Amino acid sequence: MIPGGLFLLVLPLNHANAVRLTALFLCGFVALYYALHRPLPSLPAKLPLMLWAGLALLSATWSADVRFSLGEFKTEIVYGMIAFTSFFVLTRNRGRWQAFLVAALLGTLMTLLIAFTHFATSPATPGYEWEWQHGPVSYSTYLATIAPLLIYSLLQPWQRRWSRPAILLMLLIFLFVAYKTSNRMFWLSLGAAGGLFIGLLWLKQKNFRQARLIALSAFTVLAGVAFMFVMVAKQRPVDPLQQTQFHAESTLTHAAETFTQSERFEIWRYWLGHIQEKPWTGVGFGRDLPHMVYDKPPQWYDL
Repeated sequence: MIPGGLFLLVLPLNHANAVRLTALFLCGFVALYYALHRPLPSLPAKLPLMLWAGLALLSATWSADVRFSLGEFKTEIVYGMIAFTSFFVLTRNRGRWQAFLVAALLGTLMTLLIAFTHFATSPATPGYEWEWQHGPVSYSTYLATIAPLLIYSLLQPWQRRWSRPAILLMLLIFLFVAYKTSNRMFWLSLGAAGGLFIGLLWLKQKNFRQARLIALSAFTVLAGVAFMFVMVAKQRPVDPLQQTQFHAESTLTHAAETFTQSERFEIWRYWLGHIQEKPWTGVGFGRDLPHMVYDKPPQWYDL
């Protein structure tokens, strides 16, 4: 269990590849030992996973850069499958699930505190690069992924008296740092996750008064998420390529213009045109391979 906990602890940290891979392979060896000596339930989703991996490997036959595609196959699929199967084998009871959950949250907390410390001690310093968190876009995506686990932990009855306030404090830091990433999509993802949890609680609730309280909580959460979404959109230039300053009559109008006049429409048209060249095979396996094959205008953001 220790290698799995260490892996989850360092997973979101940049500059920790050696520790992360060592912990992953140790976790895989321990899981293999368990699988050989103890009975296990059937691994879920075997067919979709095999089809996914097989198609990715087959794409090397037409890849524009075979070496790059095989490297991406190793990183995205081989390592991912080791992690998936290892934690499936090692999470044998609720106690281990809770231990792994705590490790994942502690890893998130480390990255949050690194960013929070910078903003608290150097608020006037521009251009924070999010070096330890893989950049603001990747990190905001990670925060959106970890948000359901944070909400789940907050709602669990097994929380001790000291742990619930600690998770609430972590949630406040979490929201502050997420706001600083300036990613509008994070708030839509958070609203979807929060709405799902509240909806499930409402469906399970038979007491009318409690159900009404949950409905009020849902309205409050969604209103708060909508407010934060607009506040983040307000800070975004209408045209990032020209850094157009705020000029709209209202905040809501400006937020709408960041969508209607977004540079993403031109970027999407560019990539859709190249997709039509090879709609069935593409240029090979690898998220960044198209950027290596086609000469994208340098002023565009990486999406």
